Amino acid sequence: MRKYNIISGDGHLEVPPETWTKYAPAKYQDIAPKTVKLPDGTEVGRVLDSEMSCDVVLACDLDYDQYGRGRSSSWHYPDGSPRPGTGDAIQRLQEQDRDGIDAEILYPAVGASRFLRPLLAKDPEAYLALVQAYNTWLGQEYCPVASDRLLGNAVVPETGLEDAILEAKRCRDMGIRSMCLTNWPNGGAWYAPGDERFFEAMVDLEMVNSPHSNFGASGPKPGTESDKQSIAISKLNSRTGGSAAYAISQLMYHIFDKVPKSMVYIGESFCSWIPFNMNRSNEYYVRYQMREDDLHLKKLPSEYYRDNMKFSFIHERSAMEMRYLIGVDLLIWGSDFPHTANTFPHSVSSVDEMFRDVPEDERRQVLVLTPCELFGLDPDKEITPTPSR
Repeated sequence: MRKYNIISGDGHLEVPPETWTKYAPAKYQDIAPKTVKLPDGTEVGRVLDSEMSCDVVLACDLDYDQYGRGRSSSWHYPDGSPRPGTGDAIQRLQEQDRDGIDAEILYPAVGASRFLRPLLAKDPEAYLALVQAYNTWLGQEYCPVASDRLLGNAVVPETGLEDAILEAKRCRDMGIRSMCLTNWPNGGAWYAPGDERFFEAMVDLEMVNSPHSNFGASGPKPGTESDKQSIAISKLNSRTGGSAAYAISQLMYHIFDKVPKSMVYIGESFCSWIPFNMNRSNEYYVRYQMREDDLHLKKLPSEYYRDNMKFSFIHERSAMEMRYLIGVDLLIWGSDFPHTANTFPHSVSSVDEMFRDVPEDERRQVLVLTPCELFGLDPDKEITPTPSR
């Protein structure tokens, strides 16, 4: 009887766009992203005048000395068969088996999120229909093959707050447990009043906000740097967390006190920077809260990390070494399959190296219990076997 032993908190569905655009209404098929084969035999995704190469997202079947244009720039092998990470749900489950893992949190294809943005200005209705098409494919076709192992992360549309909330409800009705913010729920790069309604809806729906690496802007909105709010948020932003740091500062300032049960899981954020950020944010908050009229929180910044956030790492040796400074239950491991930093098909060896001196209960916390609690899974239940063809 197979149960969870290793869950990856960072997988990606880099499927050709035709896989999911078929769920869009017929009137949007002409404008939908398409796979285009170039004269040199490589493939790109194309929407309007924009093209997306596969180079940065498909490398799991290649050694680093092989990786490069002409070898990694295609969803398909020369015979037309799908490369790893690009196939259907059964292929994905087989790839999990080969890698020695039991389930994955599956982030949206690059071609189903940021790559659709050129449509947003030209035809918002088409953009929204295509986001919904991806989420429908995810919730009705792909994940139901093994919903306890294929943990789909839906796209949040950037057409406004109301559309974001409605799409969250529709996704939950399909069984999807998580949504990937790329911007704030209002559709912009910065918080806007009312965005907390989306976070409230996600709590009510028992869904997780799971941005990948970051979401929204990495600094104040141009022209607002001297505003009291921007100054206050900047005091919470130690910048060491890379592109995620400003989003975290905005969450502390605008969301977590209003929606205290909100949970935000940032995949592929890495984790070794977290203790420094906790300490420095606390230090700045304690120093400046009496001076800045707008810098008043209900908790210390570090407490929002511990109560409202989770983070994932790939092959980051220092993450588990620093686990007591971070908080063991804030950590989730991820393989990044099939992207360039991935550990496929050697994830078990990678995990064993990082967890070599970690007690078994803490290993299980990071690899099983935390992702199970976050995504509403039973850690002791027998999981779905991989179907045969």
